[in-house]
Amino acid sequence: MKLLASVAVLPFVGQADAVISTRTVEPLRRTDRRSPLRTRAASPPSEPAFLPILRPRPQTRRSRPHRDARRAPVYENGDLFGTRRRQSDGGPLCTAAVSADAPADGALVGDERRRAFDPVRSVRSFVDSVAEQYGAAGLFCRRLLSYITSGEGVKWNPLLILISMAAVVASKVLALQVPILLSRAIDQMSATKRGPMVVPSALLMGFGTAKLLSSLCNEIKAVTFNLVQTSGSRRFSRAVFSRLLQLESSFYVRTPIGRLTTEYERADDGFDNVLNNTVVWLLPTFFEVVLTCWWLARSCGRDVVGATLVMLGVYLVYTQAMALWRIKLRRSVNELENERGSYFVEALSNHEMIRLFDNAKHEEQRFDAILKRLRRMQIKSMLSLNLLNLGQQIIIAVGLTSLLWRGAYQVTTGAMSVGGFVAFHSILSQVIQPFGFIGWLLQGLLQGSVDLNYMFRLLNSEPAVADRPDALPLLISRPHEDPLSFTSPRRKKGASIEFDNVSFTYPNSTRTIVNNLSLKIREGEKVAIVGGSGGGKSTLLKLLTRLYEPTAGRVLINGQDVRDIQLSSLRENIGVVPQEPQVFAESIYNNILYGDLKADDEKVYESAIQAGLSRTLEKLPDGLNTTIGQRGASLSGGEKQRITIARAILKDPPILLCDEVTSAMDAFTEREIVDSLMNVAEGRTSLTIAHRLSSVTRADRIIVVENGRVVEEGRPSALLSNSNSRFRQMWMRQVVHEHTKEEQQASEDQEEEAAERRERRHDTTHTEGVVSDHEPSREVVAESAAPPTPTSVEDHGKLEDWGVDGHRSGEKPADELTQEMVGSTK
Repeated sequence: MKLLASVAVLPFVGQADAVISTRTVEPLRRTDRRSPLRTRAASPPSEPAFLPILRPRPQTRRSRPHRDARRAPVYENGDLFGTRRRQSDGGPLCTAAVSADAPADGALVGDERRRAFDPVRSVRSFVDSVAEQYGAAGLFCRRLLSYITSGEGVKWNPLLILISMAAVVASKVLALQVPILLSRAIDQMSATKRGPMVVPSALLMGFGTAKLLSSLCNEIKAVTFNLVQTSGSRRFSRAVFSRLLQLESSFYVRTPIGRLTTEYERADDGFDNVLNNTVVWLLPTFFEVVLTCWWLARSCGRDVVGATLVMLGVYLVYTQAMALWRIKLRRSVNELENERGSYFVEALSNHEMIRLFDNAKHEEQRFDAILKRLRRMQIKSMLSLNLLNLGQQIIIAVGLTSLLWRGAYQVTTGAMSVGGFVAFHSILSQVIQPFGFIGWLLQGLLQGSVDLNYMFRLLNSEPAVADRPDALPLLISRPHEDPLSFTSPRRKKGASIEFDNVSFTYPNSTRTIVNNLSLKIREGEKVAIVGGSGGGKSTLLKLLTRLYEPTAGRVLINGQDVRDIQLSSLRENIGVVPQEPQVFAESIYNNILYGDLKADDEKVYESAIQAGLSRTLEKLPDGLNTTIGQRGASLSGGEKQRITIARAILKDPPILLCDEVTSAMDAFTEREIVDSLMNVAEGRTSLTIAHRLSSVTRADRIIVVENGRVVEEGRPSALLSNSNSRFRQMWMRQVVHEHTKEEQQASEDQEEEAAERRERRHDTTHTEGVVSDHEPSREVVAESAAPPTPTSVEDHGKLEDWGVDGHRSGEKPADELTQEMVGSTK
C-alpha cells in the first residue's frame, strides 16, 4: 500500500506537500512588504488553487487582535520537522520560534530551502501520515468489534455475524451473475434471431432470479447485523456512562457538562458510523472489487484489470489526501460544537440570573458569535467535501470513459461480442459504484474515528481514585437495628476517624489547601469544624469520602487507611448531607429511596416524617409521589434539604457528614434543620462543616481550621468562656453582634409603635377607654415587657445538655454566656 501510494503521489508532490502544510502550518505574516524574497520565504509551499479558498486567512491585528496561540513552523538545522505553539501579543510582527541555526526572521535560503521542500521527504511524510491515520482507524475498529463479539448480552452475535457475512458473499456473487446472464441472453437472441426463445427466456429468468436473490441476501445481511449493531451500541454507551461516573471530581471541575453531552452524542453516532462503514459496507465492497477484477482478468484481459487498478489507486490517493485535510476541519468543527453545547447548557442553567439582570440580549449576542464561527467552519468543511466529490467524479469519469473505449475497440475487432460489451459496461458500473462507496466509506471511517477519539481516551484512562488490588471492606458496626426508633435507648456506635499529617493540593494548582493537618474523632462523637472560607474544611470531607486522594499523610477509619478500603464499602457506610441539596427531577419518594434502594414504602415514609417533611407532604396533592421538577424547582431550599436528610436517615450510616447545611437559611428553618440533624446524628459519628456558628453549639467538640491547619479545638462552653479563644472571637463577630443588632432593631420598633399609639390616643380624648398620654397602654407595657427575640443559642438551653458524656462542673448555661458577651459589647 505504501509503495502504491508513493508511486501514485509522485506526480503530485507539490500538491501533497501543500496538503501537509495546510494540515499543520499556517502561513507566516509578511515581515517586509518591500522584500519579495522575504515575502516568498515566509509563505508556505505552493499549493493547489482550491486550497487558499478554504484555508483560514492569516490572523491579522485588525481581524483578531487577541489570538492566544498560533501555529508556526519550527526550523532545526534548516529542516522543517513540525510545528510548535507560540504565544503572540497580537502585534503587527509575529515572528516564528526558530533555533539558533535558523535565520532570525524565519526565512529559508539556499540549501535550507531545498531541504525544506525535498520531494522525497514530502512523499515520505505523506505516506507516514496515511499509515498513521489508518493504523489509528484500525485500532478503533478492533476496539469497536470487541463490543459486538465479547461480553454480556452478545451470546449470539458471532453466529449472527457469520450469517451476515455469508449473506454478503452470496449477494455479491449473485450480483456479478446478473450482468453475465443478461449478456448471454442478448448474445443468444442475436444468434437465434427468429428461432425458439427457450434459451434466452431461461437466461432472462435466471437474470431476474439472481437479481431477486441478491436483494434478498442484502436484506438478510441488514437485519442480522442490525441486531449485532444495536447490542454493541448498548454496550458502548453503558461503558461510557459507567466510566464517566467513575471519574474523579477534578475531571468535572475542568470539563463542562455541555461538552460531555456533545461528545457523547457525537461518539454514539460515530460508533454506528464506523461499525457500519467497516463491516456492512467497506469489507463487502473490497470483496466485490476483487471479484469484479477476477472476472475482468478472465474475460477482458490483464490490461483492463491493470487500467482499473490504476484508476482505483489514483482515486484512493486523492481521497486520502483530501481526507487528511478534512480531518483538521472536522476537529475544528468538533471544538466549536463543544463550545456551543457548553455555553448552551451553562446559559440555561443560569436562566433566572440572566432574566433578573436583563442580560438576555447580551447572552444572545455571545451565543450568536459562537454560531457564526461554527457556521464559517461548517461551510469550509462542506466545501471541502464538495471538492472531494468533484475530484472523485472526474477520476471516475476519465477512467470509465477510457475503459469503455477499450471495450468498444475490442467489439470492432471482433474480440468481444455485443452482449459481452453490455456485461463489460454493467460490471464496470458495479466497480465504479463501490469506488464511490470507498471514498465515502473511508471518509466516514476517518470522521468517525475523530468523533470517537475523546470517548476512547476516557475509556482508556484510569480513574485517579480507584480500588487497590488488595482493598478490603470497611470493618465497622451498624449504629442500631432500626434507624427510625429515635425514642428507644441505643448504645453508642459509629466509627473512629483520624487525619494523620494530611496535606492536599488540588490538581493543576500550587496552593496547599490542607497543610499537615492531624485530627482524631472518637467513635460516636459529634464534631463541628468551623473557620474562614477557603480554609480547607470541605476538603476534609472530600478526602474522607475519597473524592480526592491526599497529597501526603493518611485518612483512617477505625484504623484502616481509606485507600485500602473498597470504595463501595467506604461510601456505603457514609451518609452525606451536602450544602447544595442535590435532587433528581423525579418524585419525592424516589429521591428519598435513593438512600437505600431496597427499602420498603413504610421506611421511606417514616424517614420523610423524621426529617420534618410532614407539613410539606400535606400541602402537596400527590404527597410522596409528587414530582419536584428539574433541580427541585417546585420546592423551597429548606424542603429540598429535608429530602437529603430523609435520604440520610433511610441510609442509616455509621458516619454522617454535613457540609454547611444551613448556610443559606433563615433562623427558623435553620433551627428545624439542626433539630433534625441532631436526631440523625445520635448514635453515629458525625462531622459537620458550618459557617453559621449558631448551628454547631450542640456538638461535642468544635474544631477551628484556618489555612489548612487546626488552630483550636474544645467543647463549645470552654471555647466561649475563654476570652482569647479564636472561636469566641468569631462568635462575637457573628452571633453576638447579630443578637445585639436584633435587640436594637426590636427596641426601635417598639418605641416607634408606642409613639404612634400615643398620637392616636391624643386624637381620641374625651372618649371612653382613653389612656393618659403619660401612661402607656397595657398592650404597650405587655409588648415592652416581652422578652427579646431569642437567638438560636438561647433556644438550645444550657450547654450541659449538648454533650454526650455530660457537662463539666461549673459550666455556665448558654444564655448566661451570651448575655455576658452582649453586655461586654455594650
